[in-house]
Amino acid sequence: MQKSILSKLYHGDITPVEQIVPNSIHYRDDIKSLDLLKKSFLQSLSCEQINLWNQVTAMEMQIHQQELEATFIEGFRISSQIQLESF
Repeated sequence: MQKSILSKLYHGDITPVEQIVPNSIHYRDDIKSLDLLKKSFLQSLSCEQINLWNQVTAMEMQIHQQELEATFIEGFRISSQIQLESF
């Protein structure tokens, strides 16, 4: 018997935060460009500035993760409301 989607979510078989990555050529190109820009930028910084930069980017990632989580929850909530209204 196939697991339900809720069972898969509960057991960690579905982990959208790890599995959802844009699949466009533009995304991959942008990632490459960003990587080159970061390397160039970091080479121009002192060790103290690099440490500060790492703290800034870590905080940005933490905030972004919170935003992604809130977006996921709201999307799930809206989807559930749509399903309820369709019955």
